[in-house]
Amino acid sequence: MIRYILLGVLSFSFLNGYEGEHSVQDLYNSIQDINSPTYEEYLRIQDFLQFSERPYLKELDHFYDPTIPRDLRRRTCRQIKLVGDQGEMPTFEVHHFGESESKRCILLYSTYNSPYPRMLKRTLFQIKNEGFVGDVIVRIGGYPWMDNEGIKLCHVPYSWKVLFLCEAIDLGYKEILYLDSSMIALNDLSLLFSMLNKNGYLFCDSGVNLDYGYSFGHHCNAAIHSNGITALDEINKIPHLATPIIGINAEDIRVGKVIAEWLRKTELVMPCMNLYPEELCFSIAAWEAGLSPNIHLGEIVCTEENKHLSLYFPFWSFLLDLYRE
Repeated sequence: MIRYILLGVLSFSFLNGYEGEHSVQDLYNSIQDINSPTYEEYLRIQDFLQFSERPYLKELDHFYDPTIPRDLRRRTCRQIKLVGDQGEMPTFEVHHFGESESKRCILLYSTYNSPYPRMLKRTLFQIKNEGFVGDVIVRIGGYPWMDNEGIKLCHVPYSWKVLFLCEAIDLGYKEILYLDSSMIALNDLSLLFSMLNKNGYLFCDSGVNLDYGYSFGHHCNAAIHSNGITALDEINKIPHLATPIIGINAEDIRVGKVIAEWLRKTELVMPCMNLYPEELCFSIAAWEAGLSPNIHLGEIVCTEENKHLSLYFPFWSFLLDLYRE
């Protein structure tokens, strides 16, 4: 059932309109086979993402200022590389660890921007080294859900997360864990999957509600309203979900509705025009479905600075390592 919900959503692309929509449509219409672009066509898409005006991004333009810190600047995703500089095409791999057939998978995606491919490979190695049993689906370059025209959402910053979850559901996986490439496994992750199956999902609390980021200008009014929030005082009730780690049981219909709504919001584009494009949509979709976060990100992720306290945090499953170049 969930697969059909998701497949029905993406087919309604571009129905609601946004400023600059026609140039986006013209770009994708210029690709001969949107599910399998050539290297030159990928470069055309990259050039469009980097250099075209894209007026719908105007809410984020001040985050693109080269004088501000990189971690803020990169949220616009103008610089993402879908192919390598030396002619490398996108790669798609499924690594089977342990059981020959598994309904459990971990999702790892990176663009060709340095240092992300190296970080992804490090994460993959550590997952295997810690004894994870299941499949790991790896994409470097390109975009998730290519068989279902997923690349037609690459103009929406951070849309790869919801698309990769959709792709895993479409492939028939039941227990699905998305990880950013900054996550280094510290154990076999079986505890997290048990938690995921018990609750139907693993949604991580950032420790604040959406009103906190709004007070710093991180959540834009237009994006909030485009997400269907008409009264701004509502955002002080909505937990800000962190998305370096997302776990779902694809057989839980509640979760399926969250993912489908997150995808629908992403397709509308404007709900994502925010410093945290994917997290705003995801947080509101989960809140609308009545699904609260069931663990704080800090309960399962540590850093080098506090790793020595691991004895006191038995659920720590990942070491966060953002930019070790």
